[in-house]
Amino acid sequence: MFRGIAMSKESLRDIQPSALESVDDFLRCMRDLRLWAGQPSLRRLQRLAGTARAANGDEIDALPRSTVSSVLRGRRVPRSEFVAAYVAACLRYRGSGEREIAESVEVWLTVWRRLCAMSPAVSPAMSPAASSAVPSVMAPAAFPAVSTAADESAPGGAWFGRAPSAWTPREQPPSERRPSGRTPGAAVPPQQLPAAPAALVGREFDLAVLDMQLERRGCAVPVVAVSGMPGVGKTALAVHWARQVADHFPDGQIHLDLRGSGRAPMRTEQALAVLLRALGMAEADIPADVESRMGSYRSLLAGRRVLIVLDDALDTAQIRPLLPGDSRCLAVATSRNRLSGLVARDGAHRLLLGPLDPAASRRMLIQAIGRAVDPGGARALDGIARRCMQLPLALRIAGANLADRPDQDIREYAAELERGDRMAALAIDGDESDTVPAAFDGSYRLLSPEAQRLLCTLGLAGRAEFTVESAAVIGGVGGDEARRLLNQIAAENLIEPAARGRYLLRDLTRDYARGRARTEGIGPPPALTSNA
Repeated sequence: MFRGIAMSKESLRDIQPSALESVDDFLRCMRDLRLWAGQPSLRRLQRLAGTARAANGDEIDALPRSTVSSVLRGRRVPRSEFVAAYVAACLRYRGSGEREIAESVEVWLTVWRRLCAMSPAVSPAMSPAASSAVPSVMAPAAFPAVSTAADESAPGGAWFGRAPSAWTPREQPPSERRPSGRTPGAAVPPQQLPAAPAALVGREFDLAVLDMQLERRGCAVPVVAVSGMPGVGKTALAVHWARQVADHFPDGQIHLDLRGSGRAPMRTEQALAVLLRALGMAEADIPADVESRMGSYRSLLAGRRVLIVLDDALDTAQIRPLLPGDSRCLAVATSRNRLSGLVARDGAHRLLLGPLDPAASRRMLIQAIGRAVDPGGARALDGIARRCMQLPLALRIAGANLADRPDQDIREYAAELERGDRMAALAIDGDESDTVPAAFDGSYRLLSPEAQRLLCTLGLAGRAEFTVESAAVIGGVGGDEARRLLNQIAAENLIEPAARGRYLLRDLTRDYARGRARTEGIGPPPALTSNA
């Protein structure tokens, strides 16, 4: 009747890994175990398995009926927590003693580990109970678990009554804890977050919004999309917050620069390979095709609490294959794109990051300057902040320039920004990549040629605000085409949608667009006097 494993005590002790060659065999044996035990109902198994401790401290069922049903009908090997609770419940129903149950559980877990080791492609499925069960699995009062202190000598006895997360190396050697596709270094959780800025100024509200996303874990796969214009501080905010909440993700924190604003954005297969290596998969075991890499990536994340920062993403299509499948993880994506598709289809929470307020802008300038500022200079700082559009990148560059020129009066620098070429003034000598124009270049490259031309034309028109109709006249295009191009420009956060169908073109972006127009030989529009 029990085709896979004869359930005598002797056969359990003498079982060999070769007896089971596939996941299907393992699941068939699990179904046969229930038959051998007398076909207990799912409700009865749930009661016999007892409860587990969830991450929030609540007691939950160790074997929910719906989970047992779906696992036994599935095609993936379940997690070890499920196997242990299921075997113990079946044997309790049969009337086995606790020592025999402990021995049987250890035998099944040994087979489970060997099955995973023999086939790196095998990825344990996670039951809802197992996904949140820490730190102990408790037997019901009618079937008290064996005391680990009194009976630790029994095979498996040191495990029984504790969750697998508490196993010691003696109970489950590190070489057997993970599939063979992982490198020995995988035992150390990845901690890849870059250094955070020394001080994050003026982002208290945004940090509070991000804190709220921690509460979404466990009910859906939380995804946060931090979007904003070039230089607004998306990466600084994401990294600062990630470091603050790193303790919530003990299984690792991964940072991946997707290079979306660069000339060569990272391809999906490249990004997945980097993520798999970060999670401990050996180079030789990384699958060749994208679909298999996605499956391996999500399998390695199953049951883990990992924070993944997907920095400088090109668009939704680049991010979507990199999202985890486990609700205990959290993905934070930063992008100049508004990532509307990620919000609409994947339920991402979008945080649109804007420029700083005047007080925060002044504090950032003072920090960057690094010296005392007299009252007259402090007032001049407000003017500098306005000319910098209160954009963190521009503010840091202005502050660095003032720090490099200790003899220059702050009011003189403010006047220089007011009357001169702001794009040239907001640059650091010897660092062409860390400038405001370079930051805008990354977004400009993502526009179609038609959208680039319209942006340049709007910059030459010199208006801070316009409608679809006025943009159509200025750009010399039809109304529908103007709307399409404006939506494309707004998607990259180079213009801002406003009330009543209007759009805003901020000062620095307008200056940048004028400079691009000169570079590309685009002349002024014929309708500069059109009414908005």
